[in-house]
Amino acid sequence: MKRNASITLTAIALVLSQVVAIPSSHAAAKGYRYWGYFQAAPQAKVWTAAMTGPTVDIKDGAVEGWSFVFSNDDIPSVAPSVAPSF
Repeated sequence: MKRNASITLTAIALVLSQVVAIPSSHAAAKGYRYWGYFQAAPQAKVWTAAMTGPTVDIKDGAVEGWSFVFSNDDIPSVAPSVAPSF
């Protein structure tokens, strides 16, 4: 009898877990999370979204910038908040 009761309770729990909707987390609604990668040429005043990775050599005096973003959009994402400076 005790075994039948535990099987019944387990079955009810499984059915309820499929019926009751669990809301998605709030953070998941913000879209993608990633590091945006930017480059600035020597003496540049604005960032440019980099279409290559950090393994590519850049010129002396150039600057690399990273910005962690929550975004539903494609690149370019939000540039770093500080001006490029070497």
